[in-house]
Amino acid sequence: DLVRSRGLGDVYKRQAWNGTYGDARGITTIGGATYVTGYGDAQAQYNRYYGQVSKLAADGSLDPSFGIGGTMRLDTGGVRDVLFTPSGKMLVALVGGSYTGPVAGLGASGAVDTTFGSQGYLGSTTNYANDMHPLLVNGKVYVAKCHYGPNRFEVVTYDPATGREVPTFGSSATLLLPTHPNNVVARKFLRLPDGSMVVAGSATNYDGLVAKFFP
Repeated sequence: DLVRSRGLGDVYKRQAWNGTYGDARGITTIGGATYVTGYGDAQAQYNRYYGQVSKLAADGSLDPSFGIGGTMRLDTGGVRDVLFTPSGKMLVALVGGSYTGPVAGLGASGAVDTTFGSQGYLGSTTNYANDMHPLLVNGKVYVAKCHYGPNRFEVVTYDPATGREVPTFGSSATLLLPTHPNNVVARKFLRLPDGSMVVAGSATNYDGLVAKFFP
C-alpha cells in the first residue's frame, strides 16, 4: 500500500508486508529511522491477520537490526498508533487479535519488553474494543480506549518507564467517560492547544461522539 509520510514531506513509500495481503496504517519518523505500522495476512486461507511494525533506514531499506529482517510481527489483528517514551521504548497500540493487552512496549530490537507493564503490555483486554490510542502528556502515558458493558470511552494513565498505572484522576488511574446505549469505537485521541484532551469516535448506531477533559 502507498502511505503518505507525514514526517517526510510529500513522499510516498511502498512497504511490502510479510504475507499475501497487507495494509499499512501509519508512519512515524524518529532519530533518522522511519517506522511503518499496519497488518499483514500470513495465512490468507484462514483469514488470520498479524500486526506488524517495520523499521526503515534513511534510504528506505529495511533495517535488519529490528525484528526479523526489519519487521516485527505481533500476534494481533493489527498495529495502529506508535508512541516513543523519553527512554526510547516504542509503545504500539494493538487492534483485535489474541493479545494480552491493548498497548505493547517494544525494545530497540523490536521484541516485546516483558519487564514493561504486565509482561510487556499496558492493561488488560477484558471487555475492551479494538482501538487503543496512547499519548505522552506531562510525563505520563494516557491510553484512550473503549469498553463494552457498559459502553463508554475510558482513559487510563501509566508510568512511561515501568508501564504501571499512575493515579491521575483523584486516587484513580482511570477516567470513566459517559456511557452510551450502543457499542462505541474510539477513533482519535488528541491534545488541544488549551491543554485539554479529546477522545473522538462513533457508536454502532452512527452517533458521533466527542469527550473533552483536562489532564
